[in-house]
Amino acid sequence: MSDMSKQPTDQPEASSAAGASSGAEKRRHPRLDYSVPVFVRVLVEEETFNPLRFSGRSRNISRGGMLVQIPNLTESDYRRLIQRQRMVRVQCQLPEIRTEAVFFGKIVWYDYHTSEAGSTCSLGIAFEQLHEREERALSELLRKLEAAASPPQAVLSLE
Repeated sequence: MSDMSKQPTDQPEASSAAGASSGAEKRRHPRLDYSVPVFVRVLVEEETFNPLRFSGRSRNISRGGMLVQIPNLTESDYRRLIQRQRMVRVQCQLPEIRTEAVFFGKIVWYDYHTSEAGSTCSLGIAFEQLHEREERALSELLRKLEAAASPPQAVLSLE
C-alpha cells in the first residue's frame, strides 16, 4: 500500500489539508502553523474502550482543530482508525499554560502514506467542547501566532 486517504465512514467527503484544494478554503477558522510534540489517545469503542496511543507532532492549529502527524503508524492501526469516526484526546504543551493542555475532539479525516523511509499518518482533528483553561490558552496562542504571521503595519504620516 502506498497512499491512502479516507474520511470516517459516517462523515461527508471533504478535502484534506494534504490534498489539492480547488479555490478558497471553506474553513470557519484559519489554520496557523504550530509544531509541538503531542500525545494522542484514540477511543476504539468496539474494543472495550481500549484506546490506541500515539506520539506525534502538531502541524497546524486553529480555534476549531489541529492537524497532527503520527510517524510510523502501522497499516493495521490505520485500518482500525478508519472503521468509523473516532473520538480523541490530544495532550500537548501550550506556552500559555505551565502544565499540559488537553483537547478532546474527533478525527474528521485521515491521510496515510508509506515509503521506504516508513509511514506517516496525518489526522485532522476537530475540537469538541474545550475546557475554560484550554480555551483561554488556545485564544492567547492563536493571537500570538496571528501577530507573528502578519506583516508589520506601515505607519502613515500625515505631515
